[in-house]
Amino acid sequence: MNRDRTVAPRAFPEGAGPGTGDAPPASIAIADPTGLEDELQRRLGQIVFSTLCEELGRSALLSVERDIAATGSLTPDHLRAARALLNWSMSDLALESGLSISTIKRIELEPQDVARRSYRLVVDTLRGGGIRFVTLDGGTIAVAKAKRTTPPVSALPARIPGHAG
Repeated sequence: MNRDRTVAPRAFPEGAGPGTGDAPPASIAIADPTGLEDELQRRLGQIVFSTLCEELGRSALLSVERDIAATGSLTPDHLRAARALLNWSMSDLALESGLSISTIKRIELEPQDVARRSYRLVVDTLRGGGIRFVTLDGGTIAVAKAKRTTPPVSALPARIPGHAG
C-alpha cells in the first residue's frame, strides 16, 4: 500500500452537491506517518537517555549483568585501578569496607588466597563508591567510575539511637 498519496476531496458549499461544480477541488497531502513516528520515537529516546545520563551518570546505565559477570575475573590490577579511580589509599578502602589493611593488601596481591566474603566485601565497597567493572567485547574488563550510590561505612553512625547493643 502506498502511503504517500494525494487525495483530492471535493468541498461543497451548503446546499450544493456533487456534480454542481460550485466548489473547486482541494488537495490534501498525507505524509508517511510511520516515518514521522520513528523519528519522534528516536528523538524522544535521545532526550530520555540524555536526561538519565545527566541524573545518574552514564556509567550507571551500563548493564548490571555484565558488571556482575566481570566480578569473578577481576585481577589485582583491576582492584588497584578501581581504588585509584576513587583516589582511595589502602587505609581508605579498609575504613570503607570495615576490613583490616593487611586483608586489603592480601586481596590486592593474591585475591584467590583471601576469604571469598572479604573479596566480595571489597568489590561491593568499590561498587558502592561508584566503580563499575564491565566486560567489553572480547572479554576485556573495563573499570569505570560512576556517581556514588551508597553512603560509605564511615558515614554510618557508630551506634543507632534508641537501640541497645
